[in-house]
Amino acid sequence: MKIGILTHFYNSINYGGVLQAYALCKHLNDRDGYSAEQILYKHVSILVGDSKMTCKEFLKKLHAKLTKELYRQKNEDIRKRMENSFKAFRESVPHTRRVYTVDTVGEISDDYDVLIAGSDQVWNPLWYDPAYMLHFAGEHTRKISYAASIGIHVLDDEQKQLFRTNISDFDGISVRERAAAEVLSPLIGKEVQICVDPTLLLTADEWNAIASERKIQEKYIFLYFLGDDRKSRKEAESFAEKKGMKLIMIPDLMGKYRKIDRVIKAEYIMDATPWDFISLIKHAEYVFTDSFHACVFSLLYQKDFFAFPRSGKIKMESRIQNLTELFECPERFCINRSGTMEYLLSLHSIDYGREQKRFLEAKQVSIDYLNKILDK
Repeated sequence: MKIGILTHFYNSINYGGVLQAYALCKHLNDRDGYSAEQILYKHVSILVGDSKMTCKEFLKKLHAKLTKELYRQKNEDIRKRMENSFKAFRESVPHTRRVYTVDTVGEISDDYDVLIAGSDQVWNPLWYDPAYMLHFAGEHTRKISYAASIGIHVLDDEQKQLFRTNISDFDGISVRERAAAEVLSPLIGKEVQICVDPTLLLTADEWNAIASERKIQEKYIFLYFLGDDRKSRKEAESFAEKKGMKLIMIPDLMGKYRKIDRVIKAEYIMDATPWDFISLIKHAEYVFTDSFHACVFSLLYQKDFFAFPRSGKIKMESRIQNLTELFECPERFCINRSGTMEYLLSLHSIDYGREQKRFLEAKQVSIDYLNKILDK
C-alpha cells in the first residue's frame, strides 16, 4: 500500500515539525506491505475568517517587521546555518523527489492508495491551504487526517463552513487536541478521533537509534524556548545557578536572530541538528521549555521538565496542557504560577515508575485508528 503524507515538511527548520514527519513515516513503513513518504509541498497561506488586529497586535507586528529589517543579514546567515543543520535529516525521511505546489499537486491524485493530512497545524485557518484538505485526491484514494491541529479554540462562521465543506468526505478524521475534536465533530456530523502526536508512536529506544552521541559531558540544564518571554528565561538561569549546572540552549530558532536569547548566561549550540535536539534532551538533567515537542521528548526520556506558556501564543497552550494531563503530571505546566522559582523548587521528581496507563491507552487508540483505516 502506497501512502502519501502532507504536512509542514518541505524546507522546514522546525525540530518538532521534522521529527513528527519522520515518526509517522517510520511507524507506517515498519508495517509489512506499506510504503509511506512525505509529499514535498510548497505551502501557500490564505487567511480565512476574522482578520481584525488589536492595536497591541498591530504594534507587535510592526515591531517584528522593523526588527527583521534591522537584522536582515544576521537572519540570512542564521537561516543558512540552520538549513545546513536540517538538510541531511530531511533527506533521511522518505519523500518525493519533486516539489509540488497548489497548482501541480493534482498531478499525483491517483499515485497513492491513501493520503494523510498531518500531523502539525495543517488545518489552522489563519494560514489555510486547500492542499491540506486533500482536495486533489483521486476518486479511489482514501483521505484521512492524523493528529491534525486547527491551532485555535473557536471558529467563526466562515471557518466553520470551510471545514464543513472540505473534510466531511474524509474516510477518517483524527486531531491532536481535545478542543479541536469538540469543535469539528458537530460541524461534520462524524466522530473525530483524538490521536497522539506521531513522535509519541515511537519508543525512547526507537529514538535512541537515531539520536546523536552525547554533546555535553558535564551535567547541564537544557533550555528551549520558541517564544520571547524574558521571565521564564531568567527563571531557568536562576534555577541553573541554584543547581550548580551549566545552562545549554539553542538560540535564534526558526532562522531569526533573537536578542532575547542574549539576556541570560548560557552556552549556545549554534548548529544543532534534529538528531542533536533529541540527544540534548536525552542527556539533560532538567529541561525548561515552551515547546510541545520538547515536552514530548522530555517525557519519553523520563526527564524532570518545566513547561511554560509561549509568549504571544495563548491559544496554543492546550497542546501542552493536554500532554501533561495525559502523562499525569499537570503540575509541570507552570501556568499562572505566582513566585515561580519557589514553585519550581517545590516540585518533586516525576514518578516515572508508575504505569502510564492513560498514555498507553491513548497510544493504542491512535494505532487502532490507523489500523482500522489502512487495513480496510
